[in-house]
Amino acid sequence: MSYTSQTDIGLYEPVDGAKVDFATLKYMAALSRHHAHDCLVDAFVRSGISQSELAHRVGYDKSRVSRLLNTPANLTVETLGEMLFAIDGSSPVYGCKNYLREAPRNQCEPEWLAIPQGTLTKHNVVMSSAPGAARQVKKFTVRAPK
Repeated sequence: MSYTSQTDIGLYEPVDGAKVDFATLKYMAALSRHHAHDCLVDAFVRSGISQSELAHRVGYDKSRVSRLLNTPANLTVETLGEMLFAIDGSSPVYGCKNYLREAPRNQCEPEWLAIPQGTLTKHNVVMSSAPGAARQVKKFTVRAPK
């Protein structure tokens, strides 16, 4: 069976007759949920109303409103529409964005952010997050050019 996605990191154009990789589909679903959640949270913050007031307006429990504002996991299109209207009378506007036709993000960094060649050194640091548990973390530091 052939797949649209490749084994390396990145998104690829769907190909006729090829199945889109499961992980790619889940990534795009999560990206869509996060965009919708960002829209909801931005409208809520701009409105200045409290979570209690929003819960009263939309007829949800305060705990449900808190969950919806804190995580995109349970946000449906219907819930997004109800919440946005209850916040400020707005409605979601949907559009499509083709991430495959944009320049890759990691190649769009400003020149001042680029690390000069030969200035990156690696150090191994051991960190512990709980008593008796330790994990090795790679730490990179940038040296000033000579």
